[in-house]
Amino acid sequence: MILVTGGAGFIGSNLVAGLEESGAGPLVVCDRHGVGDDGRTIAKRQLEACIEPEALFPFLDAHCAEMQAVFHLGATSSTMVTDAALFARNNYRFSLMLWDWITALNYPV
Repeated sequence: MILVTGGAGFIGSNLVAGLEESGAGPLVVCDRHGVGDDGRTIAKRQLEACIEPEALFPFLDAHCAEMQAVFHLGATSSTMVTDAALFARNNYRFSLMLWDWITALNYPV
């Protein structure tokens, strides 16, 4: 199982498409895919799961033995967002939590 955070965005969706075309998988996307046009970029992909960021860690805990790789591309990147707490939560704390989860299980990084 391969996880791509930010998999509904431009770069993430192209990574997911490339992984799918190469036969890698199963593929899991973590993103706020219901916002804007991003949901359409992954709707045509064969995904094992598509989960919201709030559900990521319970999902990872339930599937840790199956996880082969994690591509972390998820972030708030809009220049229109001015909420510093949102940026800190999504771009910094979430990344640290994911790093802690990966390293606690001794996954290669």
